[in-house]
Amino acid sequence: MNLTRIVRASIEMFVSRLDWSDIANGLVRARALPLMREHLRPGVLVVGLALSTSASSQQVQDLTERYRRLDISELGKMAEGGDPDANLILGYEYFSGGRVAIDRHKALSYYLAAADLGSAMAMGNICNMYHYGFGVTLDDRTAYGWCDKAARLGNANAMVMIAEMARDDGGLMKSLPAKSREKIVFQFYEMAANRDHMVGQFELGFCFERGIGTEPSLEKAISLYKASSKQGYAPAIAALRRLHP
Repeated sequence: MNLTRIVRASIEMFVSRLDWSDIANGLVRARALPLMREHLRPGVLVVGLALSTSASSQQVQDLTERYRRLDISELGKMAEGGDPDANLILGYEYFSGGRVAIDRHKALSYYLAAADLGSAMAMGNICNMYHYGFGVTLDDRTAYGWCDKAARLGNANAMVMIAEMARDDGGLMKSLPAKSREKIVFQFYEMAANRDHMVGQFELGFCFERGIGTEPSLEKAISLYKASSKQGYAPAIAALRRLHP
């Protein structure tokens, strides 16, 4: 089984266990990433499966709580009326199932509608669908295009995803010199970390610890691990324990 299939199988199993409180509180990333690290080679992460956003977890929670009280038909009417958040939530409903049968093609159509209305969250989710081949043919060029759009609108998850694409030795940027890819990795993790993204903080800390795209600095690495661990990110907590047993 190749790496992509392993990732997809792990995501499918995880998504099937999600509930709205997980989505609202941003636990998709916090719980999925540590579990998958043991199966994946370094540099390949699963991010932004649910609401890929630069918004705070409270803003995401407010959004999901507000829309979860609406039935699917009402959400559909709002989506048809041009509500980007209704399109986004319907996209996730059809992506993950629960209140409706899973239909990834329909999920993509709602995400595309939300993206056309300017939703950076939807753009990030489209990126993930193409990156992992959910309901579409796996296509990292298309995935990167959507991540780039989302990142330009401040979506921190998209910034992390671009960094991961750059880290992948066999991926989209494999033709670039290693040092150039390392600079891209550092740059996009730094952008995400500056938006208090817990994965971005952790990975930027790892860059400082190992000197990836920058001069090594254990002091900066520890500071970033601490910031990430305060948000409950398990790999950051483990890194601090490793450095201060």
